[in-house]
Amino acid sequence: MMAAEGQKLQKADSLFELKKYTESFEIYEQLLNEEQKASTKMLLKMAFIKEGLGDYSSALYYLNVYYLKTSDKQARTKMKEIAEEHNLSGFVINDFDFFLNLLNKYKLILAYNIFGLSIIFLLVILYQRVGMKIRPSAFSIAFLILQVVLFYVINYADNTNQAIIVESNSYLMSGPSSGSDFIEVVEKGHRVKTYEEYGPWIEILWNDQKVYIKKNKVKKLG
Repeated sequence: MMAAEGQKLQKADSLFELKKYTESFEIYEQLLNEEQKASTKMLLKMAFIKEGLGDYSSALYYLNVYYLKTSDKQARTKMKEIAEEHNLSGFVINDFDFFLNLLNKYKLILAYNIFGLSIIFLLVILYQRVGMKIRPSAFSIAFLILQVVLFYVINYADNTNQAIIVESNSYLMSGPSSGSDFIEVVEKGHRVKTYEEYGPWIEILWNDQKVYIKKNKVKKLG
């Protein structure tokens, strides 16, 4: 299986070098969507192809997936340039966003390390209380701080609950139903924060307001 995937990727790369972009993209897309295999170089090539074809929303999608994997500041700058060129919202990326992306990238490693350190601190606290008959105030405070950090890392260190709107003239509604109040028509390319899904609808944040859009109008980044 791995050999077959490697051959596909090699074929796609060869087609890309020959500037047969459409054919190479079809293989890259198959590797990404069907076989869940995506190298960072492949994602950059997919973004390059889509930008060349004028499909800026898809280019932003692949650049964003690449950015989530690498935290590459050049990719962040490129996304901002495309967004500004097409007057798109959701791409104001600051240093906190960069930090959050790094945190999300190493989330599991960080969580395991904090958990391990918490166990050590807990054992020290128990030893001081039981064995030495003293109140380990400093270690107790440190232990509580670690629990707060661990809770944040597990529950909030996540910037993958986002999506790119990939269809023009997408309707935003006040509820997850065609019979709900109409809010606005938006063009493709905007990046939005996502929440719960309701059948064919998904809840998103638009202009600081929770609204609903059809799921087939967006591509989730997470």
